Amino acid sequence: MADDNKVTTVNSATEFDALLGANTYAVIDFHATWCGPCKAMAPLFEQHAAQHATSGRIAFAKVDIDAVPDVAARYRITTIPTFLFVKDGDAYEDVRTASPPKLKAAVEDVVKELAKEETAGAGAVAGIGDDNQVAAALKDEDW
Repeated sequence: MADDNKVTTVNSATEFDALLGANTYAVIDFHATWCGPCKAMAPLFEQHAAQHATSGRIAFAKVDIDAVPDVAARYRITTIPTFLFVKDGDAYEDVRTASPPKLKAAVEDVVKELAKEETAGAGAVAGIGDDNQVAAALKDEDW
């Protein structure tokens, strides 16, 4: 299922659901083998995957709309390429065009959001988050 280039090729709805369940974020490339713009965007998608894919955190996957039409129908994919962004199993954004800048910006937003979540989670575990009242009180010299 997984390629060396960190892009997972999804061959069934079951594989797709497993991918979503195993990762916080997923970036999905809905494409077709006959689609010229899809072929043009593929190397860029693979570069983003190579740079940002992290097991359990951010997955990058390709879904051929002709090979797995039920997944494409689930998300009402009517234009290809469509890059779908999913968090915790819920689609929240898409890029419905072959636009390298739009794809890059959307991927960078995911990476930034994940970094914020990891920082917030680390702060909460250590008890030193910005929202932590104890940490704030300890920093306050007037107490």
